[in-house]
Amino acid sequence: MFFLLNFTVSASLVYKLTYGQKTEKIKMKKLLIAVFILMLFTNCEKKRLNDLEGNMISRSECKFNKHNFAGDDESCIEYYYNTDSQILNLKHINSAFNCCPDDIGFDLSVSGDTLIISEYEKEQGCNCNCLFDIEIEISRLEAQAYVIKFVEPYLYEEEELTFEVDLLMNTSGTYCVDRNNYPWGI
Repeated sequence: MFFLLNFTVSASLVYKLTYGQKTEKIKMKKLLIAVFILMLFTNCEKKRLNDLEGNMISRSECKFNKHNFAGDDESCIEYYYNTDSQILNLKHINSAFNCCPDDIGFDLSVSGDTLIISEYEKEQGCNCNCLFDIEIEISRLEAQAYVIKFVEPYLYEEEELTFEVDLLMNTSGTYCVDRNNYPWGI
């Protein structure tokens, strides 16, 4: 809004300086139209990213027995994008939470072209941690290149789960990082 007000004041000053010159008036009108169109497209882009919606689809029970699943020394994201519905499904395999979390959730935020999924648990009801699989979906997401970043509550010194996807080129895939600390690989 400030930019528009500032530009209007600047444009009126230029218009006053060039008053009476027909060609300058036409140039000024073309400039104002071009700036208006540019601002219109810029605002549509911001609105599109702010309209994203994230939902928890499912979560597994705590995986106490490591023989029930493979790759317990890594954390993985399997993703699938439906171009028709514009829904991105993300399955976080081996996400660490308290053994008794009551409820598991996430917050979705956007920074530029980065989708940030911040996982959390409602409470720490037990004196242990374990691995869960959680599935979320992000709707109203246009196909383009993104960075997807998971913020995990028990990451400590481990490598972040951050990766790039280009949904125009690959609508599905898997990304994994090695985990060496508790509760992974025990």
